[in-house]
Amino acid sequence: NDENEMPHSLKTSIMQFIIGIAKKVYNNKHLSKDGDAISMMIHPGGETSIEDENFSSHENILALVENYLNSLINIFEKKDQEKEKFDELLKLFLVIYKDLKSTDHLNESPLPDFQNLITSIEKSLYFIEIIEFNARSSRSIPNINWYSEGFARILVGGVGLGRGYTVEGLIVSYMCRNMSQQEDTSFQRARFFGYPPKDKGLIRIWLTEHSIRSFEHL
Repeated sequence: NDENEMPHSLKTSIMQFIIGIAKKVYNNKHLSKDGDAISMMIHPGGETSIEDENFSSHENILALVENYLNSLINIFEKKDQEKEKFDELLKLFLVIYKDLKSTDHLNESPLPDFQNLITSIEKSLYFIEIIEFNARSSRSIPNINWYSEGFARILVGGVGLGRGYTVEGLIVSYMCRNMSQQEDTSFQRARFFGYPPKDKGLIRIWLTEHSIRSFEHL
């Protein structure tokens, strides 16, 4: 891929995540006094900087995700002036909603009707915090206070997310790097083996063909 071009699969995965956030917003979970957390993990290679000239560098993916979310916000803000573009976006969200609805029976509570969810989808865009989860600009990976600060997060990282780190409220994993040759590392990357049960129907996992074959043989 061109480093300035976002893959369709990544756009789809982000929209899946947004609908997951929208469900929580619709049910006012973001206002819980005990806090709440919902997360997406983007797990590319180990390169952190655009200077590495790699599409999957953390810095490049971070910029692509930020630009994409801003483009969605822009479409919602101009929905009255550019209705056709807004309607096309809703059609895309509806396709993804129907896919998530197909596994809705696995959730503790059901997805609201799509028309009732549209306002919450728009609100969700303003809750998302994108976090570069590495030590590129500091000496250590970020410390996240999951339930006292923030609510919805997209984490972009490599080694820091690869082993032994718990991502709270994780529903969407986008792993565009191949599986490690070390079996224990691969198991630790596979957080979809241990997701919290309340939102099972919202879980979506994106893997390379190589990783899919490798996990099948673990």
